[in-house]
Amino acid sequence: MNERELYYIADNGPREFRELPKLKLFFDDLFGENLKLPSIIASEACLPNSRSLQRIQYLPPLNSETELTVRNYLAGLEELETNEPGLFMGAVSYLIISSNYSSDSPFYFFNVNIHPRKRGIGSQNFDLNCFCLNDVSSYRTVSSLSPTRLEQLCGKFVGPNRE
Repeated sequence: MNERELYYIADNGPREFRELPKLKLFFDDLFGENLKLPSIIASEACLPNSRSLQRIQYLPPLNSETELTVRNYLAGLEELETNEPGLFMGAVSYLIISSNYSSDSPFYFFNVNIHPRKRGIGSQNFDLNCFCLNDVSSYRTVSSLSPTRLEQLCGKFVGPNRE
């Protein structure tokens, strides 16, 4: 993984991918075969953009469920591009982790959002969020898929015999 690109995203905000195949290549390069996620860890005394007090640490997935979530998300990206080429785009955001992070609340440091290129299609998102807890020794993931506009509007009217 190109470390400069990680720092660039962390410093400048989300990176847009207008084409899903380019996002997929970014993912393949970022995670590698073993799904270790490169993470920027900064000491507490670190000033913004001070690289001397920051380091890249490769965090492994916490467990098999985390690994499966990432692999399924990647397969979902391929499925979207195969069946709906050019319809969706994505954005990646990335935050620097403090080396003394200590909380039972998750710290979401890597987020991916897939959404329609045209906003008139409806508000649909396919997201992957990576987070760490106290020890910053591994990452966990959650993925989400927002309901379609039709489901939002008519879902409560389907009735008890829904198929």
